[in-house]
Amino acid sequence: MPKKADTTTSEGLFVRLDPELVTRLRVHAATTRQTLSAVVGEALERFLRSKEKG
Repeated sequence: MPKKADTTTSEGLFVRLDPELVTRLRVHAATTRQTLSAVVGEALERFLRSKEKG
């Protein structure tokens, strides 16, 4: 079983993610010149908003 990756968002939220997802988020962070924590925070916000809608 792959080890989970830990990170903290720019808002200070601690999250544990799948390593493959972290790799994809790191690539996105590099191409958009953002930090990994900022990208994780944005992804979490989008996920939570989608859950609220339906």
